[in-house]
Formats: sequence, C-alpha cells, structure tokens
Amino acid sequence: ETKIKGKADPLLFHNIRDTFYHNYIPRTPIISIMTRTGILWSSISRDDVMLVEAGEDDGTGAVIDLAQKLVKKKPTPGWEFSNSRKSGLKGIKFHVYDIGGDEGLKGEPSKIIWKFACIYESSLEEIQAK
Repeated sequence: ETKIKGKADPLLFHNIRDTFYHNYIPRTPIISIMTRTGILWSSISRDDVMLVEAGEDDGTGAVIDLAQKLVKKKPTPGWEFSNSRKSGLKGIKFHVYDIGGDEGLKGEPSKIIWKFACIYESSLEEIQAK
C-alpha cells in the first residue's frame, strides 16, 4: 500500500478498482443475461382486470406481441397455449372459475374468472412453466 503522509494513496485505489472492473466484470449487463432464459413475462388477472404483471420485452416486441395474443384468448376452464415460431417463445395461460355463494345483481351466483399467464423461452420445459 502506498502512503502519502500517513494516508492511503487514492490514485492507487482508483487504478486497482478500474483494473478490477475492466478485467473481471462481464460487459454484458446481468439483466439481459437473466431475461434470455426461463419465464420472461407473467401476469395474474381477475375477470378482465390485470392485477399484477412482471417481466419485460426482449427488445424485439416479441414478448409483448405474444402476451397480448395470449391475454385476448377467450377464457375457458383449464389451459390455453400460444406460441411464436418466429421468436421461439411460448405462452401458457390457466383459467380458474370461482363460483361463489353470493348472489350477483341478477340473482345468480357470483362468478370470478382467475387467469394466470406467462411467456417463456422454448428451451424451458412446459411443466416448469405451468
């Protein structure tokens, strides 16, 4: 350690730090590495209201396009699937019908449709996406 009048040399520290960052830290941002594999986007909706959404687009618009295509599909009990051959992405959506005991405005039992959706890389197995 180089000392100038009893203090550590700030220039020496600066050079060591810069050398470390330039030689050992990958130049590709960590976020872009994480978004290339696995689940890229997911959401939870109740009826037609999206309650929560997480993820981001890959920069080409493919994730957003497939997500919109998947969300627009008519709700049916069980699984819905969608894919994009162009981008290699897949989408899956699960519907749960919740029929309550409370009567709605028309005197019928209340019905809530829960939707769980995700867009994922084709390298991820379908069972993992589910």
